[in-house]
Amino acid sequence: MIYNLLREIGLTEYETKIYLALLEIGESTSGIIMNRANVNSGRIYQILDSLKEKGLISEVTKNKVKYFSPTDPKKLIAYLEEKEETIQKQKEEVDLAIPQILSKVASRDKEAKIEIYTGFEGQRTAFIKEIAKYKKGAELTVLGVKESNFYPKKIMDFFEYNVYPKRLQNKVSVKKINDLEFKKLKIKPEKGAKIRYLAYPATTAVNTCEDLTIISIYSGEILTICIESQDVAKAFRTQFDALWEIAKP
Repeated sequence: MIYNLLREIGLTEYETKIYLALLEIGESTSGIIMNRANVNSGRIYQILDSLKEKGLISEVTKNKVKYFSPTDPKKLIAYLEEKEETIQKQKEEVDLAIPQILSKVASRDKEAKIEIYTGFEGQRTAFIKEIAKYKKGAELTVLGVKESNFYPKKIMDFFEYNVYPKRLQNKVSVKKINDLEFKKLKIKPEKGAKIRYLAYPATTAVNTCEDLTIISIYSGEILTICIESQDVAKAFRTQFDALWEIAKP
């Protein structure tokens, strides 16, 4: 359990093994740590240096021999806070860069296809395009899902009985960032999807699958923007990945 947790917060496989070994044996030399963690001698100091930079271990020299110790486990919180701060800065930079990226795409990607639909039938048309992208190994990201009462019943039924089953059937890898309110209501999530939660007050949702990006705007009449472009999809996936790191399970 602890191993998996350390991996999830960003430690590499070998960093995790060495950190756990030090927690068990306490202050030790690199040789003892290497044997306990079963790590190649050629990488031991590189990994120890990485853990020191993260503030998770300390080093002291005694009689010209280096000894390493785990720092206070609460340093993990400080490490996460620093990581979260970095990700937040990256998110802000990505947000600022999106207009420039889209501008470059518009001038360079002559084959980018943009369609705008209105109403339920328009949204249905857009998501039939998404379904056509489903295949085993396809990756789908969804940002900004709200609780079901936010959406018209026709839309919820369409997703529940058409879109979601197709995702399962085609073994699509689905990652969603839902609005925090969704979690509070304890609504049954989409089966098979990996879900995290983030405060997301906007009335939009962004789906990205393969080269297709669908932006759904639920403010008054439903507006759906459908963009077919590898570059645009990549830009939105980059934004999603940054938010995924700070969203909570």
